[in-house]
Amino acid sequence: MSVVVLSWNTRELLARCLASLRAQAQELPLEVIVVDNASADGSADMVAHDFPEVVLLRNARNEGYAIGNNQGAARARAELLLLLNSDTEARPGAIGTLARFLDTHPGHGACAPRLERPDGTPQRSCKTFPTLLTAVFYDTVFDRWFPHNATLPRYEMRDFDHLSSRDVDQPPAAALLVRRALWEDLAGFDPVLWLFYNDVDFCRRLRAGGHEIPYVAEARVLHHEGKSTAQFPEFGAI
Repeated sequence: MSVVVLSWNTRELLARCLASLRAQAQELPLEVIVVDNASADGSADMVAHDFPEVVLLRNARNEGYAIGNNQGAARARAELLLLLNSDTEARPGAIGTLARFLDTHPGHGACAPRLERPDGTPQRSCKTFPTLLTAVFYDTVFDRWFPHNATLPRYEMRDFDHLSSRDVDQPPAAALLVRRALWEDLAGFDPVLWLFYNDVDFCRRLRAGGHEIPYVAEARVLHHEGKSTAQFPEFGAI
């Protein structure tokens, strides 16, 4: 399996992420690729010094989420490609569980783990595909005017507790395992989408091709939400 970790100014979290991958590599072979988007906190030098087994790609500027992941995926050689944010830590056995799922379910094109907060509670990370009504209600005054609208509960899958496995529309690419052949067929992330909605667009294209995307609750990944995007003042912690 190839693992692509995009890095931007999350040095300490990145070290913990890579340490968790090093531990997972005792269970199955991993090719780990870090794409550093011109971090100013010494992230790239830390990787080179502390994790010499990692393939390190250094960008001269912040190329954004889509292009950075595409760069790492282009370097990958394994049949399975895991996209992993630098603010994650794979729990013991998580990556192997995802790999075994795809190995035994050839009709599925990708799968995603359960993302957990540091206290172990699941993040409600999966969503249905957005519609025009989603744009009308999501984080707008209309949601406050019509608090009992059915659009946002559907979009946010509020009836799903994220404790059991099921097929979903769009798990986040904070941790997403995909067959590399399908990734290449779909040309990866759309580079026009510099930061957000890359995973939504990619999952929609994957599903349009007839490939289901399961959420695998037994595979658990710790996620420190929004540590990179929080550095953009206009976004805050998301």
